[in-house]
Amino acid sequence: MDAWYLPIDSVGGVLAKIPLAGAATLGGKLIAGASWSLDAGDGIDDKNVFITSEGEVLIFTGSQPRRRRQLAAGGRYRTSPPMGMNAHVSVGGDLLLLTVDGIIPL
Repeated sequence: MDAWYLPIDSVGGVLAKIPLAGAATLGGKLIAGASWSLDAGDGIDDKNVFITSEGEVLIFTGSQPRRRRQLAAGGRYRTSPPMGMNAHVSVGGDLLLLTVDGIIPL
């Protein structure tokens, strides 16, 4: 239940870890990560979204995960379990999840 990332503006280097085990309370495994926006997707208000196999959606704000104070939990939501690791798509600024109960827009 860990997400890995590269430093900002890099295409290689040492990966750093974001531990998500404490944020995801239903267990399962991390199957996807995406970005979600409250506007058309071109502003600085984009959110980091992590989706688990049990249907938990973890939302974080901030741009520097290495600094704990700059990566804040934005919310934890429960949906139906997703249909797989590729069961999400960005449309405009929104993020659509394909779950066992249908398509759910964030």
